[in-house]
Amino acid sequence: ETRVETLFDLSEERSRQVELLCGGLWSSAQALLNQTITEVRIAQGDDGVRIRLGERRGGTSRYSRHQEIAQPWLRHLVARWVQFRLNTEAASAQYVGQQEAMLVEFAAWCSGEGVSSPADFTRELLVAWLGYVRNFKNDRSGELASAVHRGKFISAVEQFINVVRVEFDQRVPGNARYLNGEKPKRPVSQPRFLEPHVIETLRQPHNLALIAEPAHRLAITIMMQVG
Repeated sequence: ETRVETLFDLSEERSRQVELLCGGLWSSAQALLNQTITEVRIAQGDDGVRIRLGERRGGTSRYSRHQEIAQPWLRHLVARWVQFRLNTEAASAQYVGQQEAMLVEFAAWCSGEGVSSPADFTRELLVAWLGYVRNFKNDRSGELASAVHRGKFISAVEQFINVVRVEFDQRVPGNARYLNGEKPKRPVSQPRFLEPHVIETLRQPHNLALIAEPAHRLAITIMMQVG
């Protein structure tokens, strides 16, 4: 019989003993033990635990990355923020994981900016972060990253700070926010014209009949007549 005071005492030698006792069920038992240890560590407030957030597109698992943050106080806040976003179903696990990765980048940048508490999340810091993100490059082309991509980093940090201020009751300066027009500006979408062969296809009555919604059929007919 294998006796341990806690699951944390399960050494490599004792793991082998448990494996022999489990036989063909070892993989399931190991997964159960690892999951139990993870849950215990989370309950103890250990922010270094790698937590499964949910599924990515395609069915693979998405795991947390906040444990990569070096500052304990900031790692704790990001971990709480991730749970808050998931619990309130504010976004999918895929999207929350993407935003968390952006906060990991923000935390690494903060380490060189003298940020030691939420009180240092000033408007001056946010403007400096804006300047830092402004120079992000596309990894493949080496060109300046799109305004959409850069804007996601700005929005993730802004949302995080708002939650820290309102939901976590931390002392964050009231002016720590962006003003209208300060975020990266998306380019104006240019009109896209239909190819002539597409228009001719839509002109055919039997093709129009495939569109179930009468209002949509009427709108397409009017657009084809007036250009």
